[in-house]
Amino acid sequence: MGGRAAEEIIFSDISTGAHNDLARATDIAKSMIMEYGMSEDLGQVYMAAEKRSQFLDLGLKEGGDYSEATAEIIDKEIRGIIAREYSRALEILRGKKDILVKGAKLLLEKEKIDGDEIRALMSNITPPGLPLH
Repeated sequence: MGGRAAEEIIFSDISTGAHNDLARATDIAKSMIMEYGMSEDLGQVYMAAEKRSQFLDLGLKEGGDYSEATAEIIDKEIRGIIAREYSRALEILRGKKDILVKGAKLLLEKEKIDGDEIRALMSNITPPGLPLH
């Protein structure tokens, strides 16, 4: 959720460019609830539908073996995880906004940051090639 949070902090807007963050976070939250039993409300139950080959797709909507009420709980839990983690990303990035801005400037100049440059940014050392102002 870091890309979306960074866009909100820097631009006060969210573009379509950060949609991969949302897609990945949703997939992970869905797996946590439906496959790994990480839900206090649903307990340790496997709820995911059986995986099917995409080549045998008959166009039928894939559904689980659970009620509509359970589906609502699943949706609520997924939204809750996403909301909590997005808030957490915002909190972390707001607390490190100066590093976020320096990193963004460096990325605009170089298009790629290596591990040493990230460590330097996190240590509040100006990486080589980045202006001090």
